[in-house]
Amino acid sequence: AEHPAYGKGSLFHRDSIILNFISFLIISLFIFYIASCSDLIPGDMSALSVITLAFLGISAALTTRHLICSATGVLSGKTDVFKEYIASIYMTYRIFALPAFFFVVLIAYTPLSRPEIIVSTGIILFLLIYLYRVIRLFLIFIKRNFSIFYFILYLCALEILPALIILKLTAGRF
Repeated sequence: AEHPAYGKGSLFHRDSIILNFISFLIISLFIFYIASCSDLIPGDMSALSVITLAFLGISAALTTRHLICSATGVLSGKTDVFKEYIASIYMTYRIFALPAFFFVVLIAYTPLSRPEIIVSTGIILFLLIYLYRVIRLFLIFIKRNFSIFYFILYLCALEILPALIILKLTAGRF
């Protein structure tokens, strides 16, 4: 029997695609407010341009992660482990989209003197959800008797390296 989190085609049925689209759009709006509150938007860029770029960046990053996890699963002969982790990745985006929607509505429609507090709260919440995802990966690896060294290699190559690159690119802008 297949695990319900990654059953046949479960990542690409209509409802899942709609949920992902909405989640990515909400997170893109939140990223726009992060950039806006931090004065990271160049004067000639419109809000729609920033939101579109954020949406495309999230979509590209997740598609890349999906392809890498799928390839790693096939090459290692452990496709079920990586399908479960891919489902977990998609779920963390959906989970974060719920509070991000609340934060976006608060920032956009309430007269806040310091929206930076809400933005900071959102970033901290995202980091906590990200930590949950890494712990979930660890538990998946333990449950499936995967090598801890393989887990560390995976974390370094596909979780920590992209985060460090993003930090490097944005370090001088805050």
